[in-house]
Amino acid sequence: RIKASGKGAPHPPLLYSPIMADAKANGYGTFTAENTVEARLEIRGMTCASCVGTVEKTLKEVPGVVSANVALVTESARVVFYPDKTTVEDLMSEVEDVGFDPSLLTISDGSKSETATISVTMGEGKEVSSQLVASLEGMEGVEDVKNTDNGTAVWVTYSIDVVAPKAIYRQVRQYHSHASFEYVNTENRMLSRQQEDIARWKLAFLTSAAFTVPLVLVMIMVNVGNRHISKLLKKEVFDGARVSVGDMTMFALATPVQLFSAKRFYVQAGKGLMRCELGMSFLVTLSTSAAYFSSVLFILVKHFGHAHNIPLFFDTSAMLISFVLLGKFLESMAKSSTTNAITKLISLKPSKAILIGRCAPKSDKEEMFDSEEEVPSITLEENDLVRIVPGTRVPADGLVTEGSSGVDESMITGESLPVTKKKGDIVVGGTLNLEGMLVVRVTTVGQDSALNQIIKLVHEAQSTKGSIGRVADKISMWFTPMVLTISLLTFVVWLWFALTYDVPLEWTDGKKEDALIFALKFAMAVLVIACPCSLGLATPTAIMVGTGVAAKVGILIKSALSIEKANKLGAVFFDKTGTLTQGRVMVEDFKVLDGSASAISTADKRYLKWVSMICSAEASTEHPIAHAIKAYGKEMNADILPVKDSTTYPGYGLTCTVSGYSVSVGNKSFMDMLKVPMTGMAERMDALEKEGCTLCYAAVSPLGSNGDGGGGVEEKKMRGALSNDDTKTRSYRIVGLVALRDTLKPEARAVVTELRNQNIEVYMITGDTNASARAVGLMVGLDEEHIHSQVLPGSKATKIKEWQTNHPRGSCMMVGDGINDAPALTQADLGVAVGKGSHVSVEAADIVFVNDKLTDVLVAIDLCRHIMRRIEMNLWWALGYNMIGIPLAAGVLFPYTHVALPSSLAGFLMAISSVSVVISSLMINLYTKPVFGDDDGGGDHHDIESAIRPMRNLSNLSVDIGRIDKEGRIHSATAKVMNKMMADCASRFGKACSCKVCKCVGCCNSAARRAK
Repeated sequence: RIKASGKGAPHPPLLYSPIMADAKANGYGTFTAENTVEARLEIRGMTCASCVGTVEKTLKEVPGVVSANVALVTESARVVFYPDKTTVEDLMSEVEDVGFDPSLLTISDGSKSETATISVTMGEGKEVSSQLVASLEGMEGVEDVKNTDNGTAVWVTYSIDVVAPKAIYRQVRQYHSHASFEYVNTENRMLSRQQEDIARWKLAFLTSAAFTVPLVLVMIMVNVGNRHISKLLKKEVFDGARVSVGDMTMFALATPVQLFSAKRFYVQAGKGLMRCELGMSFLVTLSTSAAYFSSVLFILVKHFGHAHNIPLFFDTSAMLISFVLLGKFLESMAKSSTTNAITKLISLKPSKAILIGRCAPKSDKEEMFDSEEEVPSITLEENDLVRIVPGTRVPADGLVTEGSSGVDESMITGESLPVTKKKGDIVVGGTLNLEGMLVVRVTTVGQDSALNQIIKLVHEAQSTKGSIGRVADKISMWFTPMVLTISLLTFVVWLWFALTYDVPLEWTDGKKEDALIFALKFAMAVLVIACPCSLGLATPTAIMVGTGVAAKVGILIKSALSIEKANKLGAVFFDKTGTLTQGRVMVEDFKVLDGSASAISTADKRYLKWVSMICSAEASTEHPIAHAIKAYGKEMNADILPVKDSTTYPGYGLTCTVSGYSVSVGNKSFMDMLKVPMTGMAERMDALEKEGCTLCYAAVSPLGSNGDGGGGVEEKKMRGALSNDDTKTRSYRIVGLVALRDTLKPEARAVVTELRNQNIEVYMITGDTNASARAVGLMVGLDEEHIHSQVLPGSKATKIKEWQTNHPRGSCMMVGDGINDAPALTQADLGVAVGKGSHVSVEAADIVFVNDKLTDVLVAIDLCRHIMRRIEMNLWWALGYNMIGIPLAAGVLFPYTHVALPSSLAGFLMAISSVSVVISSLMINLYTKPVFGDDDGGGDHHDIESAIRPMRNLSNLSVDIGRIDKEGRIHSATAKVMNKMMADCASRFGKACSCKVCKCVGCCNSAARRAK
């Protein structure tokens, strides 16, 4: 069985997987197996892509696992599995068996109540009392209570359906009045873990350096130091020992570094050997052990043998370990910087809120408390009333009930200018109140808030990997065995050369060198300089930084695959209403009819009666047209009547029962299928449509009436949307004709023009009529063959599929509102939902725009290309470093340069290679929005946003490109409006308009020629 995972989606009993495609096409959203569970695990101990491959392979081989995705940078895994075949404990056991340390972060199971965890910190150094723990454990709905931070804090895991954070807060206050509260989620844990890693690597490096620096100084003193010190160090430990004081001093200093500072590498390498997997830790362990233990052996040879001048490599092993630890420390700091976006988003959450009252559910009745109370923001509940003073952040998503103020939403939307908020406006938790006092009614709390949803989306995107990342992981899996083979081959070749031909003295500065030691130096350098970590970090670090940068400008990218698809974009499909247009539909004309083409006067009592019934029917839907009709009814003081049995048919309209009538409101196709007689209305309808208006019709039928006009609409005729019961034996008559008009977004034409300049095909798909769609399409500069009108939501997906069939190598993008466009967003290679504001969790979309700016389409495409270029640069650097470094370390140029790469220097280069890849990814933070040139390819370049911004004041002008007569001439009224725009541009820019934003009369003339 399959169920829809989209919010509010139906759960049809689909039995066969082929039905999934058809179900998606009908708008059911994203599908998952009903009896599967998704678990997120923290995986400690992964150091390179080879470790990632090992964990991923292990998890996928567990019976019952559907999918597993492991991320190196976040050290986490997302596993989908069947709970009747395996458990989380089984998964963690398998990961432990291959040498890693797993722990459960979250588990999602639709059959169980969702849980959350909050951290309660006592403060002032106080410890958690046993009475508090006992009282919390006794609360209904509390599932687990765990002491943390040496007993000064407690983690409380509870069922959100049973107990609220406010109840836990009140329970804690009985024992500790100054305790602080915060949610414990995956993102908090990840940031905490990163800080722990930084501290651990820093301690290991400083400890290693504390022994390595004196060791190197001893080595220098032995060779080139003060004559008395050198003589002392060269003195035998005791008579006949043949081992000098310097040798034993270096041994004493190198041993703690090798056995304690490098312990982590030994443990990881040992675990890797147990699972027959070799990674970076194995290379470091092998090379440093070879240097250290060979030196120990040489000391024994000196003591028991007769060799006196055998060189020791204690300095090499210690310096190698110190450099590698330094590299890991710098790498961990750089990796921590890649999560700056999440860190800043989390920091937006205010810890306190001023609670002043409560609203009655589903009403505007307010109950003010006797006094204000400062409470932890996580304890707020829906319908709480909070006061927000200037300079503080909004504690939760809500609706302004009192006051007016400018609010800084830049960290959420990327828009730098403050947004004025007044009564009735929505505010988003985490935004900053700048000047006035606001009273807000809380509407969304906890993990469902917009800020938490944004953090979750960004974190999940950073944990994904695209196809190029999987290729890098596969290369890394074979990297270490290849390096071992090259190192062994290097050792054999140089040993054979040294034994066969003797190494020329000029190659070794005139010193005779033992053949074994000579060959060993080259082999060790190869082992040390090879770096699989840079390959493993090339892709995930760029994705982490890139998705964070995108979130800062209000663009939420859900996966790495979306970034890859945006780089081979061949076509963009736009919805019309709310995407290319403002989405603020206005009623141009509202005719109430008497069942024919005759209109009823607004003074007639019947006019307000039918307006009330039509507005009441539309009150049950959130479509932009419904909002416009409801706004008109409010202006006319029309009553909203009780509605029953409301049913919406996407792409057609709706039916419901109002005051004893069956009311149907929808488009012309809907009326035709209901067989509503519309005699004598054709001329009026054609005239309105030619003006670019969208027409909406209303028909009614008294309940219980029978007749010939309505019966028997077949289900297949309505594409499965209407059932026979809805219209059986029902006779309708027309009572309303509503003409609506939408305003084009000022940046729409500029965006379409720029996409076409990038050789991207641009289409518009809309359910609107041919005339209205053609009018908007020509205004934005589309070719007529790219304008698809009267297309149902399910058929939009079919149009996109046709393009995909004809262009198998390219990818296409669908830009829509994420509601009626869900099937098309799912079908497209890249689904984009525009202007979601606080509703960012759009299941069908791959990219979500928090803002309503169409220019974000260009920014998203450009940013994805920028991220992809950085990934490719990182990979070429990582591959190039190894392709050049390994031959140099192997001594390919040694016969010509007589210079061998020291192992310590090779270790330093290896450490720097990983750090350089992470720093390269951090350069994405310098990204700026794109700059575009004029349409003709010349002239001054300008930022598209700054070019469009002056035009926003003209957005209320209605420029009807549809008013073109049969000879292709523009009506004089339209020309006057365009001349007004030219004059406005001249006053603002100092010259007549020649930019791609408005095109003025010239664009209208060219559109007229195309129309002709």
